[in-house]
Amino acid sequence: MVVVSVNTKPSSQTLWMRKSQPRRFYQDPEPQNPISIRFYPAATAFSHSIAAFGFIEFADDNSFVHREHYKRLLRALIPEKLRWFTEADLRVAEDDELLGLMRDAGCQQVLIGLESPRRASLSGVETATNWKERHHDSYLAAIQRIQSRGITVNGCFILGLDGDTPEVFDEVLRFVRDSGLYEVQTTFLTAFPGTPLYRRLKAEGRILRDRAWDLCTLFDINFQPRNMSVADLQAGFMSLVKELYNARETSARRQGFRTRLRATMRSEREREPIAA
Repeated sequence: MVVVSVNTKPSSQTLWMRKSQPRRFYQDPEPQNPISIRFYPAATAFSHSIAAFGFIEFADDNSFVHREHYKRLLRALIPEKLRWFTEADLRVAEDDELLGLMRDAGCQQVLIGLESPRRASLSGVETATNWKERHHDSYLAAIQRIQSRGITVNGCFILGLDGDTPEVFDEVLRFVRDSGLYEVQTTFLTAFPGTPLYRRLKAEGRILRDRAWDLCTLFDINFQPRNMSVADLQAGFMSLVKELYNARETSARRQGFRTRLRATMRSEREREPIAA
């Protein structure tokens, strides 16, 4: 079940999107309007089934951009006992109240585009602010802070960025292990026709086949990487995903999350004042 809370756009879109969205064009939700959650009769049984056995997705481009709106929504969601996930960026880790409301409202996971563990590869990923490059050093702490609330992070990585060399595959694997990410997604950098990235790569003579939409799957390569061959990118990617998604690595990620969460909860209980 997919829900869009409010039509949000990230403050600085990435170079493979169609165009950047200036901040002044945001449409803020009306703060005075109360939020109520309704399940209409025809959907009630389905909603209860989703709540019991599956997830609701809040499919905003970047949830929590309108921070106060989402806090009001989360407070309204708490009594519904739902389980849900959404997309966000690492700024959610900066707000303790928001993290607490997310947990209490049933958030199970946030999908976050980390893009790369390598600072050089993050340069130019965003067309205006280079926000991710500037916050590279906070990646590990932010992931740990979010997951300490019992909310798992699904970290997304893109392979084939201009700063990538053949060593980047080992760096992604090491980062996933060191960060304690619960889930991970990996895709190829993909130049979609009509985007700034496509125009730049075409001007540089690096598009393999013009307007080849059949290669725009995120799992096919449609351009010549800067610092490795297409074959090297393909081989490194395949080796990485075989390691990331084998049973041993998957089990280690999930067990590590549970172990750290138990330790956090135990530490919090020990800090609670003892009633007289």
